[in-house]
Amino acid sequence: MLCNLFSYPKPEQIEQSTTIVSNGVSVHYLKTQFLREVKETEGLNENSMICEIENLELFTHGVIRSKGVSIVCPRDKKVGAAYSDCLIGDDNVGPATFMLSYSWQYTIRDIIDTLVAHCESNKAMDQKRTYVWICCLCNNQHRVYEDKQNGINVQFDKFHEMSRTRILSIGHVVAMMFPWDDPQYLKRVWCVFEAYTASTESGCTLTIAMPPKERQAMMSAAGDFNNIFKFLAATMIQNAEAYALEDREKILKLVEDTVGYAKFNHSVNELIRRWVMDTLVSGFKIMIGSKGMKNNLDGDNQDDLQDEKLSRLCYIVGSVMYENGEYDKALVYFKRVLKEILLNPTVDHKSFSADVYHNIGVLFKAKGDYDNALVELRKALEIRLKVLGPDHPDIASSYNHIGAVYDEKGDYENALVELRKCLEIELKMLGPENADTASSYNHIGVLYYAKGDYDNALVEFRKCLEIELKVDGPDHPNTALSYNNIGVVYKAKGDYENALGECRKALEIELKVLGPNHPDTASSYNNIGAMYDEKGDCENALVEYRKALEIELKVFGPNHSHTMKTQTDIKRVLSMI
Repeated sequence: MLCNLFSYPKPEQIEQSTTIVSNGVSVHYLKTQFLREVKETEGLNENSMICEIENLELFTHGVIRSKGVSIVCPRDKKVGAAYSDCLIGDDNVGPATFMLSYSWQYTIRDIIDTLVAHCESNKAMDQKRTYVWICCLCNNQHRVYEDKQNGINVQFDKFHEMSRTRILSIGHVVAMMFPWDDPQYLKRVWCVFEAYTASTESGCTLTIAMPPKERQAMMSAAGDFNNIFKFLAATMIQNAEAYALEDREKILKLVEDTVGYAKFNHSVNELIRRWVMDTLVSGFKIMIGSKGMKNNLDGDNQDDLQDEKLSRLCYIVGSVMYENGEYDKALVYFKRVLKEILLNPTVDHKSFSADVYHNIGVLFKAKGDYDNALVELRKALEIRLKVLGPDHPDIASSYNHIGAVYDEKGDYENALVELRKCLEIELKMLGPENADTASSYNHIGVLYYAKGDYDNALVEFRKCLEIELKVDGPDHPNTALSYNNIGVVYKAKGDYENALGECRKALEIELKVLGPNHPDTASSYNNIGAMYDEKGDCENALVEYRKALEIELKVFGPNHSHTMKTQTDIKRVLSMI
């Protein structure tokens, strides 16, 4: 399944001196002969992991090294060849179609199932002519073992360049995600780095794939798509591991010195989110048939969605599309769900319809259509009040979102009315020491600030901070945000000393929790710089603005609005000195 296409120098653009000839093993060979060799080996079966099939800690050759033990390697002319060097015939070996990015902790059965499913999903792929570059078979494991015994480690820079050049040369990487709810792939620093490399360089395609059983399990769990994103789209390369500690440290330094952790993680997670959405849409098409989906979505076929499971999946697809910013497509899916629900107005369906109306309202808000947003959100609220009663977290959520729309419209009085209703329910149902309650205090503080009522804004922000210190603790991004908000209010009041004190508390937490190269850290430096700026302290303002700019150039690049604003501020302050 295609996840995302980005750019990398095309293979033909690579200098001849760096080109790597990369032969791969056919999918047909892997699922027949190689699997047979594994099964015929004592102690192994189709559920054996690659690290068990070829254990490089042992002198005894496994299935992979045994194949080339007496064959001369065509590259270094020494006895002992890579597995792929031992194969002949177009049905078995040939120029790599793609490179498999995977973990040696995966079983051979799962790898083969993934590759076969990938071929079957691409009708043009003949399994006898689809060649996979897979490191365990295509790298010379004799040399790897010898180097390990002699204490020789390939230098990171050399290995990194070889890996990058191979990705460029082949031009297509298939990343194997497994298992779906605890993907080992995203825990290995080299795997995550390979996926990022393949997705950000021109001329290279990244495809994410998984065994059919895992895809089915993920689809079954799609009712809680936020949980899916929690498992799959919350990658932090800082937490990934590597067999060689030195590799991990150097990859992390490379990331930090180039794009920065925040931008890197964001890119990888956006990649995963897109793939999840494509997977859900594909599942929806399979359930109703491609023709049926086209007719339904185009409005040419008046047949209604009869299966409740299908309606739920339709709702989930719409929700995921909303999360990915595809609002018009999401709206189509939500409206299809409503059409089905209105034909079967049971109590459960009424509650479901409220959720759909609510999401449509949130969607209109995101599009900037505030009037339609209010209409849909009030439909949801009306149904929820009838079905759930007045004191329910979903009712609080409705009031909160309606208040947020009024906020966007600049109608702060009505926004405050709705937010107070939300807060009243939260205090009653969730209690005063709850994250949602803290969020409402914060939102009310923001409204008072927008109205210019700084004293009341401080009261609300301090209530929020008090809860966050208890719920989240002193070293948490939410706590930092509250200190920052309090500092901004003091700045508006002209109390720069207190403003600086609060913003430095926020910065201290951000440096500790988020690190020096994070957008929030840059924002705090900018806020502190602005305070010195307003005080007329140009020297200190420049110091803080430049710290912010250094981060923004790493995280956002030179052409981002944040970066350009900071550059403008620096030029303006310099002109005043």
